[in-house]
Amino acid sequence: AVDAGALPLIIAAMRTHPDSASVQERAIGALRNFSGGIDAQHGARRQAVADAAAVPLIVAAMHKHLAIAAVQEEACAALAHIAHGEFSPRDALGAMAVGAITRIVKAMQVHPGNSAVQEAACGALWNITLGVGASRNACMQATMSAGALPRIITAMRAHSDSAELQEKACDVLGSIAAGADALRDRRRQAAAGAGALA
Repeated sequence: AVDAGALPLIIAAMRTHPDSASVQERAIGALRNFSGGIDAQHGARRQAVADAAAVPLIVAAMHKHLAIAAVQEEACAALAHIAHGEFSPRDALGAMAVGAITRIVKAMQVHPGNSAVQEAACGALWNITLGVGASRNACMQATMSAGALPRIITAMRAHSDSAELQEKACDVLGSIAAGADALRDRRRQAAAGAGALA
């Protein structure tokens, strides 16, 4: 579908209909599906979506349709694929630069009772903060500065019955506690103080 020219049409639909939550949800869902997978072409598809400047459009949709849980869930899931720090530190940094991390945390704040949004958001934060070196450190610091930590802890407490959410939340907490940068110990202390070990 990407080779057949579907991707530019999806991007065009998002640009043409920014006020339609339904169009945004479905378009972002398509981008999520195109950029996911474990097959041999996954990397090329993910990069094609990133190169099509999809991330700023996704972030804009999250801002405009903040109250629509389905848009937020799809957007977080798509960002988890497109801005994966381990596969492409450049794209993770690009997502951070256009405010993706802030929008993910905002989605968690606005939809605390929606386990699907919380799970997708934790997954996105985890993937964006994967990787090594300066890009990882920058994304990690942006995640902390955006107030992600208390949102993750709140989600774990509110949705203790969701194994999938607990798994993704533990993943991102583990990522926060990892690293060899100068702020690692401060992050660990903040996580413990926020109740991650309680």
